[in-house]
Amino acid sequence: MPSFEAELPLIETETVLFPQARLNLKVDGPQSKLVAMRCLSQDMPFGAVLMCPDGIKKLVEINVVGTAAQIIYVERSADDSLMLLARGYRRFRIIELLSEEPYPVARVLFPSTIVTITGEVLSLSNKVAAMFQRYAELAYEPCALKRREFLLPTSPVDLAFAAATMLHIPSYEKQQLLEVFNLRDLLWSLLSILKREIKRLISDERYKEDVRKQASTALPQMPPIVNGG
Repeated sequence: MPSFEAELPLIETETVLFPQARLNLKVDGPQSKLVAMRCLSQDMPFGAVLMCPDGIKKLVEINVVGTAAQIIYVERSADDSLMLLARGYRRFRIIELLSEEPYPVARVLFPSTIVTITGEVLSLSNKVAAMFQRYAELAYEPCALKRREFLLPTSPVDLAFAAATMLHIPSYEKQQLLEVFNLRDLLWSLLSILKREIKRLISDERYKEDVRKQASTALPQMPPIVNGG
């Protein structure tokens, strides 16, 4: 699909959302609630962007990359907050902030998703898949590996997003991965991170225990199997 521009209401999130991944999101702020209710009533997406300590304007200044997401389930909690399950489907880059009230709305650019799958890309994709399986054996409890989420997609694009989602690394590093639009470069970055994490999981038992605890709570938001570009 070629690139195009659009307007998106924004919700800041504590974790990075990748295309094809699912995100459990608690919405309790008045602006985010308005965004959620509008998206539900009009069946429209919102833009998920990683929370910035300096506020939404800083995200605009640096033309941050986020992911457009569709709400697929909502539940109202006893404290009147909304528990959302959203699914990411396409990355965007913020161009400008159009308004802040009653909630932030930005003009965004959806870059082209046209990808050329070369022999090198296929080879890198296979290496990422193999290395991720080794990572999963170390980072997740054995019982978790039976879940269907660990059957990685065959599409190199979706495989890269799935692996990035299931890595337990700092949010800033996931954001760096989200901002890599060249598929070859993204796969190389994933290989480098996987090598580093596997080495650390093998050598540092305490780190391995911490990662496994994080992994056990993250399973509900892992991406479904999606084939195709």
